[in-house]
Amino acid sequence: MWFTRYGAGWIHMWGDNPAQVKYLGVGYVSQRSVCGASIPMRLYSCALSQDLMYGTNLEWNTFYKGRVWNGNQPYFYLWPTKKGVLG
Repeated sequence: MWFTRYGAGWIHMWGDNPAQVKYLGVGYVSQRSVCGASIPMRLYSCALSQDLMYGTNLEWNTFYKGRVWNGNQPYFYLWPTKKGVLG
């Protein structure tokens, strides 16, 4: 499974064929820090596998440290929510 850009959104794909119709829309993202979207998401590749992971900063993780793509520039921005916050 992987993501592909569709307009301003990203689509989660299953399988190796980009022409497949099996997908799940995972929402929309901002391509710039506008309209309240303030959480920068960067793309990292894994040192041990072909995995890719999005995160604000994965430099703490041994498998992703120093493996950021796009010149350390964010791929997209997310809007802050209270979901996933402890306390």
